[in-house]
Amino acid sequence: MIRILLFLLFLLFLLCFTSSAFAYDAVSLGKINSGMSKSKIIDVLGEPLSVTPEGGMVLEKLNYPNYEIYFASDNLISIETKSKSICTPEKICPGIKTSEATLKYGKPSNKEMEGVNYLEFYVNTGLYCWYRMLDRQGFIKTIEIACQP
Repeated sequence: MIRILLFLLFLLFLLCFTSSAFAYDAVSLGKINSGMSKSKIIDVLGEPLSVTPEGGMVLEKLNYPNYEIYFASDNLISIETKSKSICTPEKICPGIKTSEATLKYGKPSNKEMEGVNYLEFYVNTGLYCWYRMLDRQGFIKTIEIACQP
């Protein structure tokens, strides 16, 4: 009986702490989610319009009509959109009222980067990826999935 209980606890541990697939499904923009590799994104969106080498931690940026996608090696670190047609699974899109995002995701954390204030929403992500939104006069201007490399 003890062995069965220990085995079940071990399976629960594996499910909760080693599988991030469940978290990735919750953090997506349109057809792209934070669990995708560079090759999978290219499979879904096609070849990018351009690939821009970047400096520092970001090694390259894939440029698409509605997305900017940043990688450090094959590790996705950011997906950004300004397109009103690209939304989160909860139908939060650029152009909607910021208050709608707050209703869906709860109170955001404020993050200042290079003199710009962003709203960060941590939703079902473990601690690896989250939504970062730029608010302008009560409306969402951009949505980004930000990930720790």
